[in-house]
Amino acid sequence: MTMDLLRLRGLRGLLRLMFGALVFAMTGRTPPRSQAAMRRSYFRSRGKTNDAFLSFFNFVNTRRYISHFDPPTGILGIEANSQQVLASCEAIKATGYYNFGARLSPEDCEQLREFARSTPCAPRLDTPHDKRIYDSVDPVANIYDFDWQDLLENTAIQKIVTDPALLSVAQKYVGPSAQLQNVHMWWTNAKLRNVSDDAAAQLFHIDMDIIKWINFFIYLTDVDNQNGPHCFVTESHKHSNKPLKLWRDGRFTDDEISAFFPADQIVNLTGAAGTLLAVDTMGFHKGLSPIAGERLVLQVRFACSHFGKFHPKPTLDRNKMPILHDAIQRHGRAYADLMASH
Repeated sequence: MTMDLLRLRGLRGLLRLMFGALVFAMTGRTPPRSQAAMRRSYFRSRGKTNDAFLSFFNFVNTRRYISHFDPPTGILGIEANSQQVLASCEAIKATGYYNFGARLSPEDCEQLREFARSTPCAPRLDTPHDKRIYDSVDPVANIYDFDWQDLLENTAIQKIVTDPALLSVAQKYVGPSAQLQNVHMWWTNAKLRNVSDDAAAQLFHIDMDIIKWINFFIYLTDVDNQNGPHCFVTESHKHSNKPLKLWRDGRFTDDEISAFFPADQIVNLTGAAGTLLAVDTMGFHKGLSPIAGERLVLQVRFACSHFGKFHPKPTLDRNKMPILHDAIQRHGRAYADLMASH
């Protein structure tokens, strides 16, 4: 392929990216071709385009930085402006993740497990299926996903996603543009059927749906090496630590990863129910296949923008989401942009 053709393709991708940014500014949605151009630009530029967009988003949102929270401590028991928050951000910058330990109470974990056992969810299959109650005895798939409208109508989850410590960590790590971007919860069981390892995110990969983000994972069941822990390649979130041969879009086998990273950099993030993890999934990671039992995980993502892959937004119901509504009133776009209406 000639250099001129490469430059032409690069220019075309940049124009699609800029066009998508304009459309997003007017409509709140990213055209699919622009989102695809964003992914390609990330790999071609070795992350430089994402860094540039992040700097822009943080520059125009400087006033959104929240220096003091009232109340400063939420359901997770971490003070928003504590040394632990600062230490966690430094650890994430250095290694790509931080384990806060068990932060959610056993009572809250049990309440959410009961919610997950009684709320219909969708089996993750090749073709869409209607939501159903998760059957741990005879599942039709090894992963069941919950609808985030249902999640955000749950009081305990509203308290978690609006916890001041999560927003504080996100704003210190991502920048003042950090805002709630996604909420996800899913069951995984050891009775593997009807889902490939690739579809189940059980091959190594990086997330690249948006520009910059931080994920918080809360284990709602005990997770050891038998239950499918989150597996992360330490320091692989840094652009400079990604080997040239791995700068491509797609999934990677264990052999491909171990060819470049020593075994002590590939860590399984285990923990008791209630464990809170902060992870930059721009690093290589996967969910290990459970060998025994089942796993229930809640994921909360903060990002610099919703620019990127489009997800239908949940609708704010003030009667069912009073805590989230109050957070929107206090902290504006840190939460409001998530909702279809407010």
